[in-house]
Amino acid sequence: MKKRLISIFLSLILVLGMLPVAALAEDSGGSPASGLTALAFAGGLSGSPAFSMTPSFDGGTKSYTVTMPDYAGSLYCYAMAANTGGDKIISYRKTANGTMQSNLGSGSWNYLYGLNTGSVGESYSVHVGKNPSETSTEDAVYKVEIQRSVTLKNLAVNDTLSPAFDKNTLNYTAGVAEDATTVAVTATAFDSKYTLTVNGSTATSGSAANVTLNWDENGKMEVPIVVSCEGAVSTIYKLTLIKETKGDMPVLSMQPLDAACFDTKTPEKPLKVKATANGNLSYQWYSNTVNSTAGAVEIKDANSDSYMPVITNVGTTAQTTYYFCKITNTKSDNSTYSVNSSVAAFTVNPDPTPTVILTDYADGSAPKSEYNYNVGDTGVTLKANAVSRVSGGTMTYKWRNASSNAPGTNNKETYTIPTTADVTISLYCTVTYNLNGLNYKASSDTVTVKVSASSAQQPTISIQPAGASYLTKAISISNMQVSASVTDGGKLSYQWYMNAIDSNTGGTIIDGATDYIYTPKSFNEKNTTYYYCEITNTVKSSNGNTYTNKVSTNTAAV
Repeated sequence: MKKRLISIFLSLILVLGMLPVAALAEDSGGSPASGLTALAFAGGLSGSPAFSMTPSFDGGTKSYTVTMPDYAGSLYCYAMAANTGGDKIISYRKTANGTMQSNLGSGSWNYLYGLNTGSVGESYSVHVGKNPSETSTEDAVYKVEIQRSVTLKNLAVNDTLSPAFDKNTLNYTAGVAEDATTVAVTATAFDSKYTLTVNGSTATSGSAANVTLNWDENGKMEVPIVVSCEGAVSTIYKLTLIKETKGDMPVLSMQPLDAACFDTKTPEKPLKVKATANGNLSYQWYSNTVNSTAGAVEIKDANSDSYMPVITNVGTTAQTTYYFCKITNTKSDNSTYSVNSSVAAFTVNPDPTPTVILTDYADGSAPKSEYNYNVGDTGVTLKANAVSRVSGGTMTYKWRNASSNAPGTNNKETYTIPTTADVTISLYCTVTYNLNGLNYKASSDTVTVKVSASSAQQPTISIQPAGASYLTKAISISNMQVSASVTDGGKLSYQWYMNAIDSNTGGTIIDGATDYIYTPKSFNEKNTTYYYCEITNTVKSSNGNTYTNKVSTNTAAV
């Protein structure tokens, strides 16, 4: 029996030893310990590329360095709490004016703050806990250093620079005439205080640096361009120069580049090649369904050094076609030498921009081109039916009247035409489709809404004039004022009266007293005068008629 108990005890120890470590990292209530399961930073919302972070995120590592390019002016953070049901996430950033605090939603991108562009970094911390605070000793705290990488604003060599300069592209090529001994390279730094070197020699930002050509056995030369600044991360751009040799075999100094566009747009620029040889050059473009020159199909009439792909509707699925150009050198003795360019992938994506069609919400029928109502009628409810060919995004709605927002609740899928006031509306709905952090907008057709008044509403008085007592020959007498409103879109006007008796009828018009405020005059002798204001609502109806309605305030004794 004793041996059996010992055996059971040893088995329990073995089982406990095999439990996952994560199962031990819980609080007394059985919830996971405070911490993060994900942490990332970017210059924009979902869809923007995340900044480089070292080391790669691991919940057990509490210190990180994030490299942010100098041109980025906003910082967003994505953080996921391990205990999503009970923990909060707060970031703290030290500034000259104190500590800035940002509450972060777990599992979503959050805007932290705007930063000055340039080379200066930032330091801040992310606290995770039930009630996180900057001084809490119970929070899981992640320290983050934001360091800046310094970049170029432009790079110019000659008309063969490929691809066109882009701040996120580090590798380029350019062709140089075979008889040239130097080439001018102009690098422009994002900030003029940065240090620039071109091919190892100091260069001035925005000014041409002459590079002495030194070709390798393949007729190429690598030119490094380095941007640096004290306290920041340097960036190295690589420029590959290609000697434009004029021999029998064509030499390409510009290759066609991969590209993409929406199926509703024209490509920004054509596919292009540049070649040199010692004879006459001719060109023929080919297309293929696979990334290969084998089995490609010759494109009719595509026989220049550039080709603009034909764009067709791709439905709901992106389509990629592969293109290349065959360049042929024909010499004077009619001998020919040919070479193929590299293969470029051209992807046509379905345009995510939604189509927006209005319908009558009640029966789904097409709306009228014009609706006519009297004030007080029941207006129709319209629905904006928005559809995108690309799924995964979210739709938001805004009903508009010409160039302004439509009256009433105007940010839903449906909109009920208001008929409380005489008005003419050019009504349409603009839908914004957010997909991967980018917005695509479209608007419906416009319908005209005319609401006509058949009468004017009586003004509702909310503030009555107040009387007061003064000594004769008083120098300062307080003004009296009224406040009234209507909901039918009419225009209010005012006329003040004075009366010897306490009545708001039969009084004498006070010339020039046509504002909602009036200051009585003082008297040399003891006197009581009664003042009141007649308020008129005037409605100029869209039916061509004008309607009015009046109301008088109570009297005020002065």
